Amino acid sequence: MHPLAQEEYRQLRTAIHARGQLRVALAFSTLAAWAVVTTMAMPSGGMALPVSALVPLLLLVAGFEAVHALHVGAERIGRYLRVRYESESPGTDGPAWETVIGSFGPGRMGAGRPSGALFPLLFCLAVVANLLVRAPGTLPVELGALAILHAAVIARIVVAHRASLAQRAQDEARFRELMD
Repeated sequence: MHPLAQEEYRQLRTAIHARGQLRVALAFSTLAAWAVVTTMAMPSGGMALPVSALVPLLLLVAGFEAVHALHVGAERIGRYLRVRYESESPGTDGPAWETVIGSFGPGRMGAGRPSGALFPLLFCLAVVANLLVRAPGTLPVELGALAILHAAVIARIVVAHRASLAQRAQDEARFRELMD
């Protein structure tokens, strides 16, 4: 492999590694910050203010979107590496990380599969909890409006998670088009 190509491969693998670590740290930090903000936003005396649900919800949305962007970027870099450096000489002594990791795609990890690269289960549980802690004392019309907003956030998480499962094949196909 040409020295420039080796350096590109090395730098992009480093970027994937960094984004993966940052994604986990960001998810944890977002959920921890959400818990603190939620506790601080709880009105005293048991009265729930509907507006007090919006700041923590916005924090969850921003954190999820940042985790999503890191994941999409890392996956895209990985597909580029696979198409650019690994598909030309399968079975040789060249790089094979992306090809091997691609074999662990969706549906191949069984029932013990972790929650996913985007942490959709954790974010959805936090969104539901965000609504539930405000339910007592909230007027039905206010609770309905909050429920719609929270449902929209859950829908976004589900759509992003499903799209991420199909991203690998789509990105690889697009990079093959670009390389031809």
